[in-house]
Amino acid sequence: MQYNQPMIDLVYAIRAHLSPSQKSAIKTTNPELLEDLAEIHRASTNTQLRNYIESLLRLAGSTWFDLLKKEPRLPKAAVVSEVFITRPLKAEVISLARPKEITVATGPAVAGVH
Repeated sequence: MQYNQPMIDLVYAIRAHLSPSQKSAIKTTNPELLEDLAEIHRASTNTQLRNYIESLLRLAGSTWFDLLKKEPRLPKAAVVSEVFITRPLKAEVISLARPKEITVATGPAVAGVH
């Protein structure tokens, strides 16, 4: 995305309203900047911050402004591939509960030698 000077000024104004932990991701070099700002917009109650984000997304174009209308995306850590969990058979549960005895042979058995 190419940012013009008014957009860059808005990014600086937005950063001024964010906590230090949020500021690290809000940079024009971040390829997901506008998506991250849409998430912040949804979570924020700060009217001025929300207005700055709306202005920036309007300048970016209608497709970017439409991000404000979409459902929030899942956090990256929460995205999981499909997993199917099956119940173990009763025999498997029993075999796991009682480990088998293992006999280790070290050589031929000799009677009477200790």
